[in-house]
Amino acid sequence: MAARSQNPPVTRRLGLRRLADATRLASRPVLREHGFALPAILTDWAAIVGAELASDCAPERLSRSGSLTIRVAGPCALELQHRTPEILERIAGYFGHRAVTRLRLVQGPLPKSTPLARAALPALSTADSAALQCATAVLAETPLRRAIERLGRAVLADDARRSRQRLEPRNGPSL
Repeated sequence: MAARSQNPPVTRRLGLRRLADATRLASRPVLREHGFALPAILTDWAAIVGAELASDCAPERLSRSGSLTIRVAGPCALELQHRTPEILERIAGYFGHRAVTRLRLVQGPLPKSTPLARAALPALSTADSAALQCATAVLAETPLRRAIERLGRAVLADDARRSRQRLEPRNGPSL
């Protein structure tokens, strides 16, 4: 008698799931249809190219051949063309591989707002900043290290905000 191949049982995760996980799974087919195999190019554009460049341009489409179409505000197209090698290096550094091989610039009006841009984190105290640098010093300079530093900065800033809220007197009737 031939042995039947046994598929592992499907396990379901009960409980709460992060909204970001569900959104990522739901948006992946739509983004691929519109030419974005790497959705992080859209969501992290300001972090990839810097806030200065991100205010003058926006990614539109990533072809399968690695050509990224960028919409550029008219007067900034020449500067962006000259900075193409730098932008390609920043994208490669962010993803850890050459996700984009060529830029295609399209002049035109930019979208009114960029809702996917990350908010800037508040400044840390010198002690917190030094502790974070010390904790990540053993890691090589990679996108993983930068992500861990961003996470640490966000956690430390949130902790500082919460401790300030506990110390501030509340307005209202005291019991």
